[in-house]
Amino acid sequence: MKYGSRTEIVRSILYAANKSQGTSRTRLMFKSPFSFNQVREYLRELQENGLMDYEVGKRGYRMIEKGRLLLQLQNKKEQIIYYLSNKIYLYYKLLLSLIDKATHNYNHSNEYIIV
Repeated sequence: MKYGSRTEIVRSILYAANKSQGTSRTRLMFKSPFSFNQVREYLRELQENGLMDYEVGKRGYRMIEKGRLLLQLQNKKEQIIYYLSNKIYLYYKLLLSLIDKATHNYNHSNEYIIV
């Protein structure tokens, strides 16, 4: 059994159920890296919150519009976090470079050397 955040579990199930014809609970479990009990519990919550629907005739779960919207928002959030983390890393590297330059241009008599 894999442990994951709520967001990871929900995203995994929504991705697995992203078919118009519906997907069985067993198939969702195999497409998701989480246990059967985790998938079953979250499927119930997703249905209660209007993100997924169970089609009795097809014996399958399918993601509905609200679920698609949530998945799109989660993906956008991840893109923004990735973008910002790259920017933060670049600024961090720049700051380290400036600190390095400042410490190399400083002599032992506590005076800055003009370069």
